[in-house]
Amino acid sequence: MRGFDIKATGLVWLFLVLPYVTEAAQPQRSQKLRSEVVSKLALRSGQAKIRARLWAHKQGMPVFSRLPDGTGMQLMDVFGDRPVYFSTFNHNAAIASGASVLSETLDFDLDGTNFAIGLWDQNMPLDTHQEFLSSPSRISMKDETDLSDHATQVAGTLGAVGINHEATGMAPNVRIEAYNWEDDLAEMAAIAASYPNEPNMLYVSNHSYGISLGWSYTDLAGKQAWHWMPEWFGGISIEPMFGQYSQRTAALDELTWNAPYYLPFVAAGNDRNDNPNKGAKVYYSEYRGGNLIWKKITYNDQSPSGDGKVNNGYDTLHIAATAKNIITVGAATQTVLGGVRDLSQSEVSYYSAFGPTDDGRVKPDLVAQGNSLTTTSSNTHKAYTVASGTSLSCPSASGSAMLLVQYYDRLFKDEAMRASTLKGLLLHTADDLLQPGPDYQTGWGLINVNTAAQLIRLHANAAEGHHLMESTLDSKQDVRTYHMVIKHPQKITLTLCWTDPDGQPTEDHDNRQPALVHDLDLRVLLGKKTYLPFTLNPLRPEQQAVPGDNVLDNVEQVIIDPAEPGTYVIRVSSKSLLVTPVQWYSLISDAPLLSEM
Repeated sequence: MRGFDIKATGLVWLFLVLPYVTEAAQPQRSQKLRSEVVSKLALRSGQAKIRARLWAHKQGMPVFSRLPDGTGMQLMDVFGDRPVYFSTFNHNAAIASGASVLSETLDFDLDGTNFAIGLWDQNMPLDTHQEFLSSPSRISMKDETDLSDHATQVAGTLGAVGINHEATGMAPNVRIEAYNWEDDLAEMAAIAASYPNEPNMLYVSNHSYGISLGWSYTDLAGKQAWHWMPEWFGGISIEPMFGQYSQRTAALDELTWNAPYYLPFVAAGNDRNDNPNKGAKVYYSEYRGGNLIWKKITYNDQSPSGDGKVNNGYDTLHIAATAKNIITVGAATQTVLGGVRDLSQSEVSYYSAFGPTDDGRVKPDLVAQGNSLTTTSSNTHKAYTVASGTSLSCPSASGSAMLLVQYYDRLFKDEAMRASTLKGLLLHTADDLLQPGPDYQTGWGLINVNTAAQLIRLHANAAEGHHLMESTLDSKQDVRTYHMVIKHPQKITLTLCWTDPDGQPTEDHDNRQPALVHDLDLRVLLGKKTYLPFTLNPLRPEQQAVPGDNVLDNVEQVIIDPAEPGTYVIRVSSKSLLVTPVQWYSLISDAPLLSEM
């Protein structure tokens, strides 16, 4: 990548701490190692499904359950005595994300051509829908399962060609590789890019589903009603898994650590709207003599509060959405007025889940439009529907990100952005919707790939210095410094992002132990003045971000507004002992960064 200040060496670890090799040697690395990793993950997944089905048979519980929108839940595992159900997250997007500028103007002319995006969902999208047919279909069905309208909706948001202009996808010519969610981690490990231009591998994937937590409106007890999920886990009145850094969360971070050019996008979830009304008939469950017994009661003031009311909507993220090395996507309302992107029209959707994570990290990472999107339906080969939810905001973001992958490839042949660079770039260029800096409602703001593409162009055309920098820290050099020359007063933003090793998983409620393994620091100095990155207080989640020493996040950002003229020193360092030989990082800057001092 243009902007490397270390080109010859790199770190790529395979799963389960397999020996690392240089990036230059990546094309020659043994495929047997990847196969062993995939086999182990597939075995783990298979054991979980067997465990879940045995439990379901014993308790007379359904493996599949229906949601009101026609999608469903599927039993995937059992944690102790608690069943774990995967659930979909349904409840003008190209203009809202900035993708229309990249795909509909000659200035960029980006549409995802020659690239593929991964789609994991409940089942398969309708590959013969007219929006995907291009002899053959642009959808490759990787698993043999039933059709899913939800998957078809997501696929259309990702890449509908635009026969119905209102339904045009973010990347209208991207190829879509579709999988069901049953073996998602093993399949992701098999196809995740671990070095630039790795043949037949993915840079980006979309995951508009997660584990059903708290209150769920489903038919598990035989009738569509609100069901309280945590009752299976000790009869408590709170949901201990909201915001948790679980085993699945750690597995996602391990997966992405070992495939540093792969960036999954995960829907934040819609749990903030899961609030039963007083007087409604709801279901609890408890064990009696080892058997699960359903209890129907009338919801009242003594019942567990709605998911969005316990902490005023905060701490409602499902466990996959809390991973460090992914993009967690929340939903925003209409952001288009008269066919033009208009931030004054946008706010966070009433259902979109809020952070923080239990250890206080910023989540979601960003938001994209998720309300009232016209997209494809599997009812017929020419059918369309209007849908809402983080299930739709997630592909709005991931499909838009694919245009940046394509644009970088066009400008820098045989190179690619690391996942930390793509993530850092998206957060760096997002439009702030609420208070200045990050927040636990919208993360770093509304995705804007138009601004991101312009920064890539500046990087390519810079006479000297770099706007996108990738480098490393190690035991011998745990500090790197750059300089930045500002000639006129202006607003300057710098963003540091790195793919962090997986942290220690927990099953505790609100465990505040940081999941961060490598605590890198970004500092900007002018004379005797030091500018610090944003920090948030998870105990006061509504408060505005303030400068400080961020010891929680693997993204740090400094904004200087205005930056007075002068030569600034930018310092990247590590305050923690590295548990791996090398830590890569990405540094994004509005102004060009010059060589190390």
